[in-house]
Amino acid sequence: MPCVSCRPLGFKPFFLLCAAVCAAVLGVAIYAAPVWALGKMSMQDGKPIEVTATRELEWDRDGKTYIARGSAKAVQGENSLEGDVLKAYYSDGSGAASVGGQSVTNTKINRIEAFGHVVIKSDGNTAYGDQGVYDLTTGEAVLTGGNLILATAQETITARDRITFNSMTNIMTAQGKARLEHLDDVLESDRLVATFHEVAGRLELKEMEAIGHVVITTPAEVLTGDRARFVAATNIATIDGNVTIRRDNNVLTGARGQVNLTTRKSRLFGGEGAPVTGTTGGDSAGQPDASQGTGGKQRVRGVFYPE
Repeated sequence: MPCVSCRPLGFKPFFLLCAAVCAAVLGVAIYAAPVWALGKMSMQDGKPIEVTATRELEWDRDGKTYIARGSAKAVQGENSLEGDVLKAYYSDGSGAASVGGQSVTNTKINRIEAFGHVVIKSDGNTAYGDQGVYDLTTGEAVLTGGNLILATAQETITARDRITFNSMTNIMTAQGKARLEHLDDVLESDRLVATFHEVAGRLELKEMEAIGHVVITTPAEVLTGDRARFVAATNIATIDGNVTIRRDNNVLTGARGQVNLTTRKSRLFGGEGAPVTGTTGGDSAGQPDASQGTGGKQRVRGVFYPE
């Protein structure tokens, strides 16, 4: 079985569609979304960070901390961090803060911790958790808790263990039963890792990986594998390791799948040795490419049931 073609059976070529959705869920869903609100707070921004609370504000000059209790809130420009309790660590240096309406100069806030009912907002996007920590020195923001959510207008990311973003490396991770929902499509894996880069003054997706027990579910198909990766520059998505694509009773299996969203060509490979392709494209007549061999320890396989 050197190649798989869906056309002879009149079966809808769902491999291309499912792989395209894989790339869309891995890439496009995150492409235009601001990365994470907390990663935008910075003493180098030039704007002060204002801290308020409904119950009390504590200023420990010896410990160099501010503690806000009771619906506490830290705001810098359009970015805000809320929690039952906020604790800010500072050092002497250039900078400014406003605590309870009192201006504090020569203060550099290095770290902010939020505890209880944490909410982070920026540009219409909202993140929720039980605890948030942002190190303004390293640029590392970490959100943890039992109900981690990052919600944008069209996407929702959830995770069991943590969601992090580093504003210096521009890397975001969702750890532990990570789940990305985009409209009717869902991507699930043990871990999601997205790398961004700056283009014309805004962050755009460079590449994204889904690692461990990958499951991509669309209204028509379910695709599973060990690892998936989307590279924005090449517009190519790949899924590796025990790849299975199911639509109704029809099944495609292989060691690796690849789709080029620019050319709209997809391939399904066997295991070690010469690759064995499964493609919905084929040659100009829609037939498998006869130049492909049958090598490889794991054969690519398709089982189709005519409609």
